[in-house]
Amino acid sequence: MTAHHLAAEPVGRPARHRLDPRHFGALATGSADADTIAELLAAESSWRKIQLRAVLDAAAGVPDATGPLPPVAEAWRLLVAAQRRDREVVEKLILHPQVGTWAGYALRRMRGTTVTATGPLWVDLGYLHALAVAAAVRTGCDFTMRVPVRDGFVVLPTLGGARVPKAHEWDEAEIVGGDGRATVTVAGTVVEFDATGGGTDGWVPLPTVRSTAGGHTLEVTLDFIDPYRNLRTPTAPHLDIAADVRRWRELLDQAWALLVRACPDLAVPIARGLTSVVPQPAAERFRTMSASAGDAFGSMIVSEPEDAPELAVTLVHEFQHIKLGGLLHLAPLIEGEPPHRLYAPWRDDPRPLGGLIQGVYAFVGIVEFWRAYRQVATGTAAGLAHFEFARWREQVWATLRMMRDLPQLTDVGRHLVEGLTTTALGWQEEPVPADPLAA
Repeated sequence: MTAHHLAAEPVGRPARHRLDPRHFGALATGSADADTIAELLAAESSWRKIQLRAVLDAAAGVPDATGPLPPVAEAWRLLVAAQRRDREVVEKLILHPQVGTWAGYALRRMRGTTVTATGPLWVDLGYLHALAVAAAVRTGCDFTMRVPVRDGFVVLPTLGGARVPKAHEWDEAEIVGGDGRATVTVAGTVVEFDATGGGTDGWVPLPTVRSTAGGHTLEVTLDFIDPYRNLRTPTAPHLDIAADVRRWRELLDQAWALLVRACPDLAVPIARGLTSVVPQPAAERFRTMSASAGDAFGSMIVSEPEDAPELAVTLVHEFQHIKLGGLLHLAPLIEGEPPHRLYAPWRDDPRPLGGLIQGVYAFVGIVEFWRAYRQVATGTAAGLAHFEFARWREQVWATLRMMRDLPQLTDVGRHLVEGLTTTALGWQEEPVPADPLAA
């Protein structure tokens, strides 16, 4: 994949990302270290800039694409000005997972594919204006910009949102800023905020959770505001979650401590690559709902879990998907699909090969978690860990044996399946106590 610069200056022949064989070897066994994730993040940065450029080009072909807002070129100029002021800050902002979700959604909408729109196009494209404002505030630029109002909120990616209840359903707000502070004005409402994420009445910040255990630190935002935090369609802010922030902090602290103690090799890459958790209300008992998407590297959606082990295994599960999504941005794993759908032990529905690879990659991580956790768990938790390890090692092994000779795998896909098979083979002779094994 080609690396693109955000600024419009000449850059010569673009470089191409190449994944170090050592890092691909680690990914192919289901693992990774911090350096592996750093390589994937470098590629994701280029991918994200290509997405932004594609949105800009697509919008140029749509008459009156931004409605009452300034043209996208004006938002782009502000983003470039912020980048020239502090490249590192803007690079980090561009890598914000919800920026990727938005860019993918906006492109699909303008191309007329697989999108159910919930508002005018200019409201969706206005996220670029909001992104530029966030960049300008974080880098201390002086600016004036109009941004969209959606669901009674003006949302600024990574910073938070201003509540503007008197605004129309689809409205515009003016934001004026400088020296790291800004003021939102719309429908008689005035809200101030700053680069730290703080603000006056009406401002809702994005809380950050910072958990440290065993010398390893996980730092993520809890995002219940951004309209593009979910996978398919824009979503209104979920302010009920704000009342549960303390509970989420406790759960993340406990889950992180458990991960670092039981399986630090799984924790280290998560600390490097996970930046956003999208909390959801509790789902059915004993079954946490979780999801992630290739467009949103570094973010996972998680329903409130029962306890710390449940959250810990969910973090591992979804980060496996995140790693694989980054690899898929560098190389395809399959060419076409088999004529029939395939059996997945963890699903009720037959799966395409692409989906099955995602599933088996995630469950390799899940088995590794239970394999490590059973060494430190006690009481009934130990019995559960032994059972889950024995259950899923068998299912993963059977799935990989079925997959490894499929002709639709590319060379990269075949190396990946072979590496995962080697990992799964190493589990087969590990002893499990009689009762959980029988169960």
